[in-house]
Amino acid sequence: STSVKGSNKLTNGKTSLSLGGGTVTGIDGSSAWKWGLDFVLDGGKGAQVKSPISGTVIASANNGGWGNQVKIKLDDGREVWISHLDALNVKQGQKITAGMLIGKQGNTGTVLSGTGGKLTKAQIASGRGTHLDITIKKSEGGYYTAREVAALLGDQRLKQYLA
Repeated sequence: STSVKGSNKLTNGKTSLSLGGGTVTGIDGSSAWKWGLDFVLDGGKGAQVKSPISGTVIASANNGGWGNQVKIKLDDGREVWISHLDALNVKQGQKITAGMLIGKQGNTGTVLSGTGGKLTKAQIASGRGTHLDITIKKSEGGYYTAREVAALLGDQRLKQYLA
């Protein structure tokens, strides 16, 4: 399985991932080892979200606290989950290719403020908390860390650390 080597720390900041340019948020040196990655695409709420990989959509629906979520299964068994979408443009069972429109960036589900508290309905309606939560489940179980997710999705700051 792919891993990220080296001791650099993933930090908040502008970057480009395979699903578009934007900003990694909600990360400091310690949380970079937690699973999943928060990412805000340039363009804000409603920005087009394109699939970072090719695979089969195994879920495209509201998933409670995850909000509107698309789960894509790769041929090797890994799953890429993209959550908090405003709109869903794919259906379960659909085969998709990298770069295909899968939804629009949003703030559905449980959305936290920068200090960890839940945002109010009015704050969410104003577009606050707009982001994507990107999680990659390993084929053998468990999840990749935020740092590994960023590297796997092409974060230019981490390319030299891919094993």
